[in-house]
Amino acid sequence: MIDYLIVGQGLSGSCFALECLEHSKSFLIIDNDYMSASKVASGIFNPVVLKRFSPVWRAKEHLKQMNTTFARFELLLKSKYLEYMPLFRLIHDKNELHTWIQKSKLEHLKDFLASEFYLNPYPFVKTLEPMGKVKDCGRILLKSLFRGLQILSSRGKVAYKRIF
Repeated sequence: MIDYLIVGQGLSGSCFALECLEHSKSFLIIDNDYMSASKVASGIFNPVVLKRFSPVWRAKEHLKQMNTTFARFELLLKSKYLEYMPLFRLIHDKNELHTWIQKSKLEHLKDFLASEFYLNPYPFVKTLEPMGKVKDCGRILLKSLFRGLQILSSRGKVAYKRIF
């Protein structure tokens, strides 16, 4: 008897599988290995809506929860799944430059938007425009995470996976 059926091994399905594992519940993951939203987004996380220079709703809470959840995955699967790296946004004109400067001083954005500007750090990007740095960005190594859960399944642990 299986306690839970998880349809889709995307990020949500994997997080639910983690809850099941930690609570000794059995489950079956059914996944067609198609390009789910989790796979298409490639695990990128960013706390700022860059079109408007505004924070993502409850960004600090979401980042804290993400770090807690992936620490649990890392403990269970003995591998690292979060990779922090800054994101740089091109500043196209004086208006954007002024907006960035003002927004980077705001209490709810100062932890995410660097107040200084950078020249292009990437040789493959052809631009002379300055760049604003967004902090607390990165990616979740989704392929590794999904593979880790599949390996756990193949070792006869609680998780099972079937492809339809």
